[in-house]
Amino acid sequence: MKKYYANIIDLSEIPEPVLQLAMSDWFDKTDITTGDKRIDDIWVRIREETEETIEARVAFLKHATKVRNGGGVRIKEMVKDE
Repeated sequence: MKKYYANIIDLSEIPEPVLQLAMSDWFDKTDITTGDKRIDDIWVRIREETEETIEARVAFLKHATKVRNGGGVRIKEMVKDE
């Protein structure tokens, strides 16, 4: 099963009111992964019940113009067994 993760450092650049009002239920705060090589290698899973909604959220986050100087939120796709 594919899972998509958003970089937490990038998400911190999104204005707080947008995160609280529009995106409050977009992320599974209990499913966070971290790397061991870089300080900004922290990821939170993007959640929803349908694959189409997840893909729309991923596309929106990738094109967030106020994050990473217009580069958008970094997204990592992972395959995890359940």
